[in-house]
Amino acid sequence: MGISGAGDTITIRWAEVFWNERATEAAIEDGVILPGQDLPNPMYVRDLDEMATFRLTPDTEVMLLGFDRHGSPMRVAVSVRRFVDAFRAGFPTSDWASGTHGHYRIKVEGHRLTLIRQVYII
Repeated sequence: MGISGAGDTITIRWAEVFWNERATEAAIEDGVILPGQDLPNPMYVRDLDEMATFRLTPDTEVMLLGFDRHGSPMRVAVSVRRFVDAFRAGFPTSDWASGTHGHYRIKVEGHRLTLIRQVYII
């Protein structure tokens, strides 16, 4: 994921996430493991080596991972501007768990990015 100099566009590198048996199958298909081998966890991320750029608008919903006062994970709603500033600063901040190489789910409507949601992947 990358953000333009003006902070008004975001470039996303597409990936597929697989779980459990399908994760093992995908890793074998990609030559990461051999048949009969196991993945170290039940998840596998396939880099699609494709990128797309979308315009960021102030009404894009951004949900990042944070922690409550007891250390339990929670979602934190932030403004697009705060997301851009934190992303450029390189994370982590006191509020967020992972850095610029974190994983995000996005929602696109038309050519507009409407949701950025940070997700925790083991």
